[in-house]
Amino acid sequence: MLGGGGARNVHDFDALPIPFRAVATDMVSGSIVGLRNGDLSVAIRASMAVPGAFSPVVIGDQALAARSLDVMIDANSKAQLATLTERDVSIVLQMGDIGSGSFERVPDAIPLGRVTSRQMPAGFLPWGISSRPSTGWWTHRHRARSSSTRSRNPGAPIS
Repeated sequence: MLGGGGARNVHDFDALPIPFRAVATDMVSGSIVGLRNGDLSVAIRASMAVPGAFSPVVIGDQALAARSLDVMIDANSKAQLATLTERDVSIVLQMGDIGSGSFERVPDAIPLGRVTSRQMPAGFLPWGISSRPSTGWWTHRHRARSSSTRSRNPGAPIS
């Protein structure tokens, strides 16, 4: 049994009633980090830090986040793809070795998105993003909604 401070005062995770390791990824180097000592709550927090939901934990010169980020994104993508119907469109970017934790590679990823968008069939053009604010997905959807409202109720104001 641990003393009055409980696990909070234990800095060697082997001294816990059940030896413990927290596993995280150093977002700077991409290497896997096993945390075996230090502040237990910080180690646990680092092992569950999912970028976009929980910020990385900085320990020394490492920015640590959940090791399973790519696994979670892959599982989420598969679950979302399973809900698609024949009317839905799935656009998949070929990212090569750029993963979800490759924040330093954002400048490399942007051109890949551009290449993919330029390869889309002409039927997808209404959903494209343009530098002109009068075009794009929102405008296309708004116009479609407005025209269907007009056809059902000719005197209704357009919102």
